[in-house]
Amino acid sequence: MKTTIVGRLILQERMKKNISQNDLCYGVCNRTTLSRIENGEIIPSYALACVLFTRLGKSIPKNLIPLRENERNIYNVDFRLGQLCDNRDERREEWLKEYKKYINEKDFLNRQRYLLYLGITKKKIIETFEESLVIHEKALKLTQPDFSLNNKEMPKGLLSATELSLLRCIAHTEYYIYDSNRIDFERKNSALKRIFFLKEYFENHIENYKSNSVYSSVNFCLSSWLGLDGKYTDALEIAKGYVINNPDSLYFLSHELYDMGYLQACLEQKIEARKTLNDSFVLVNMYDEFNEVEYYVKRTDEIFHFDPPLDSKTFL
Repeated sequence: MKTTIVGRLILQERMKKNISQNDLCYGVCNRTTLSRIENGEIIPSYALACVLFTRLGKSIPKNLIPLRENERNIYNVDFRLGQLCDNRDERREEWLKEYKKYINEKDFLNRQRYLLYLGITKKKIIETFEESLVIHEKALKLTQPDFSLNNKEMPKGLLSATELSLLRCIAHTEYYIYDSNRIDFERKNSALKRIFFLKEYFENHIENYKSNSVYSSVNFCLSSWLGLDGKYTDALEIAKGYVINNPDSLYFLSHELYDMGYLQACLEQKIEARKTLNDSFVLVNMYDEFNEVEYYVKRTDEIFHFDPPLDSKTFL
């Protein structure tokens, strides 16, 4: 029964959006396999089902794909790593070793996920930015063989959740990478191009994109980078839009609120900035494991000279 339902849902959504089989399965399976899935002859692996549904702009329906034991192990480790991605938790390295045990070279979709997390760990824990870029390029080429960091072109066609995450990570690394302590403006421009591409892709192809964590990260990058470029008004509009549409994502909300308050202060909106920054520090203090509130309060006060000064004791 589930075999028929999975294939029917994929077929219906593909036909509704006028997507060809070749476009949907590009880089992940051959057209014959997709036909057999749509005809109810086989059930796709969980990894393949995730790719097909997210390329169609939808989340994979819960409990629809039966997980084999190895898939369940991978799912559990992937979930753990996903939770650790937003901070510097060194347990990531332990879970990466666990992840690697469950995949092989032929399992390229789960290997792509593994490389996604490996590249993030290289950047956040070990701080090897160049190596992180190489790993993420390698991961993206598993399903987008024509992709290259050198030609600066965006992938063509439909993208899965993992492919979108890899592009976001590549853009973030390109923006902040330094060559002998000098800013690489070519890479910064490439990063901005990728972020604008991702924002447009989410808004045109992904259902319920406003609640998607990668879309949230894309908006945060965009508002931050436009702000760093002195485009405070444009950056503030993006930050405000995120805050209004995503009140429940505490991690990104706290960062976007800080960004919003910082931009308000840049525009001399000191009263609004103080309130927004206060809200941000309160949220950061709710989940912060690294006691960063005091640092950010001090740093912000040194830049903008609030009167009276911001007080970290209010939030601790």
